[in-house]
Amino acid sequence: MSHNTCTSFGICAILESRHLRLTGQSIELAPGWVHTCVGVASPDTAIDMGYVVSRLANRSVPLASQGSYPWNYADCGVAGAVAVPALQPVAGPLAIQLALEVGLAVATGMA
Repeated sequence: MSHNTCTSFGICAILESRHLRLTGQSIELAPGWVHTCVGVASPDTAIDMGYVVSRLANRSVPLASQGSYPWNYADCGVAGAVAVPALQPVAGPLAIQLALEVGLAVATGMA
């Protein structure tokens, strides 16, 4: 797997948490798909959370069982299983606190 996969795992954790909260069903999404098929242009390219969030709009993420890990570029066309809701970056500790207070899932990154 290439650089910055933590972003892809964080995004999948947010989506899995949201799905569990809304449906009561626990699922495992494919962070390899998010990383390989949405986040990077080549295997050695670092990714950025804001870039991935914007590219995930109106898409669906496949389940982890639908592909390999690491994900193969040839398999990027696999149908997604869970629709991505509107994701928004949150800036600063107060915005994070408010998001958590209303029950939203939040992922953070470190530079």
